[in-house]
Amino acid sequence: MNSNIVFRGHGNVISIAQNAKIENYSIKIFGNNNNISIGENCQMKEGEFWIEDDNNELIIGARTTIQANTQLAVIEGCKIIIGEDCMFSSDIVVRTGVSHSIIDADNKRINKSADVHIGAHCWIGHRVMIMKGAAIPNNTIIGAGAIVNKQFELENTVIAGIPARVIKEHVDWLRERI
Repeated sequence: MNSNIVFRGHGNVISIAQNAKIENYSIKIFGNNNNISIGENCQMKEGEFWIEDDNNELIIGARTTIQANTQLAVIEGCKIIIGEDCMFSSDIVVRTGVSHSIIDADNKRINKSADVHIGAHCWIGHRVMIMKGAAIPNNTIIGAGAIVNKQFELENTVIAGIPARVIKEHVDWLRERI
């Protein structure tokens, strides 16, 4: 496993299902009553889970693979939910918030954190950023370098660009090259 786990708080739980493999991960939890759940047969290497504040959830569905240098950061009582059979390339960032406040002229915070939902059987390309409030539907491909900062609803699409938008419909993907 060769992972580094830091807990600061109480009531925090990490559940790792059967046959999941986690190599060289940094798992940091700073807060209370946080939950990390990793599904069966997941394969993850060289990344970071960053949990800050209370009552956050990070759920990774069965058979999901995550390659090197991926950071999943959950703050302010939010959730990152990743469906089953997803494939993450490397150098990916998924965040529910930005950890610092942006305020308007009336000193009201305008950048509150929000959940991130990634459907089942999604392929997330190299150097993608998925930001607070984003939703990616089932059977979606996210093109390399995209910044996803909103909710998408149409399944079986390719989403790419900055900011991300649907660029192709009626597609799916396979792990195997045919």
